Amino acid sequence: MFDQLIDGARKASESTTQMQQEMFKQWTRMFTGTAHEAGATGEWGRTSQKRWVDLAVDMLNRHREGLDAMYRAGIALIESTVSVAAAKSPEDYRRNVEEIWRKLFDLQKQQSESQLRDFQTFYEKSSAIVQDARA
Repeated sequence: MFDQLIDGARKASESTTQMQQEMFKQWTRMFTGTAHEAGATGEWGRTSQKRWVDLAVDMLNRHREGLDAMYRAGIALIESTVSVAAAKSPEDYRRNVEEIWRKLFDLQKQQSESQLRDFQTFYEKSSAIVQDARA
């Protein structure tokens, strides 16, 4: 049972991380291609590249903070599995397992919402960079 819990958390984390990486890759390709096609080579060269680097560093810092929070929560979940082993009745066992699953799903929900907010921020800021390069 614990193997299923840990395997489910691992698979969920891997899929959300892979989805986020793919989204960033696609958006970066789209925006950098659009700006160069618009003929914004001179201005794009220095100012916009600095803004892209700043945006990338900001997004990587947010990603790191999210991973840190996810690991802290995962460690807390693993530590809470001790209560399952200490259950004295089937009802205690069921209640403890339900609580662990609830925490796991809440963690997944928070992680997904955070990634969506980060992606929205990335989209807004990268759109502004592209718009400024066209102007």
